[in-house]
Amino acid sequence: MSMPDAVPPAVITVSHLGKRYGATVAVDDVSLTVLQGEIFGLIGPNGAGKTTTMECVHGLRKPDRGTISVLGLDPGRDATALRQRESSDGSISMADARDYLNRQFDTAWQLTSFHLDGLTTEECLWRPAREGLHVHRDSDGTWRADWPDRETYDLGPPSIGWITWHLGFWWSMALDHSFGPGTLTREDVHWPGTAEGVREWVAGLEKQWRARLFEMTDDDLRSTRRTRWPFQDRPFGDVVAWANVELTKNAAEIGYARFLFAVCGR
Repeated sequence: MSMPDAVPPAVITVSHLGKRYGATVAVDDVSLTVLQGEIFGLIGPNGAGKTTTMECVHGLRKPDRGTISVLGLDPGRDATALRQRESSDGSISMADARDYLNRQFDTAWQLTSFHLDGLTTEECLWRPAREGLHVHRDSDGTWRADWPDRETYDLGPPSIGWITWHLGFWWSMALDHSFGPGTLTREDVHWPGTAEGVREWVAGLEKQWRARLFEMTDDDLRSTRRTRWPFQDRPFGDVVAWANVELTKNAAEIGYARFLFAVCGR
């Protein structure tokens, strides 16, 4: 009689996680387990709390309730010990980590390029519902984006225009605050106004980001010196990983909205 396969150990365990921003519930009673060697994804619409959940798992935000265990440690309370364990147990070297981050970025960028290819301005300005984040043209011709005061489902689905603005916003902020003067604000970032303008804008950001990553040393990825936005006091490698996740998320949102436009928008 063959023996059943052994269940691999859990490397991440989240139990009844909760996080609020004022009156807004960002994460409500989330529990999950990720086993060693498992590929695990969080899927949900904009504002569902995916990013907040991952930031709590990475120790970047403190949850209001619930528990998180990563390799048997609390990522918020035991951040230093967790990093030491991750780098000393022989499971992954910094060179390996850099390769993983670069390959992950390549995949995220390929997905983004695929969904931006052929995108039209009509698709960008189409609103999938009466409610939802969008871009608006001022009297001076400048396109400005809505900014939510909460992260709840009743905001409605965002337009592709807003999603592409958001992509350009966070990438511009990450570049400026990591490698520039760090003076850029959300109000300084405007939507280009056309789909072609979006492609040129995002391609330029990708080129700048890739060039910076190519220059990164192992010490740069470990150092907190450049980690100034969207969080601080973490290794810069965390910013690179966060950007990969954000890019993948935005690409998926654009692709999903284009599916909706193809069947509902005309």
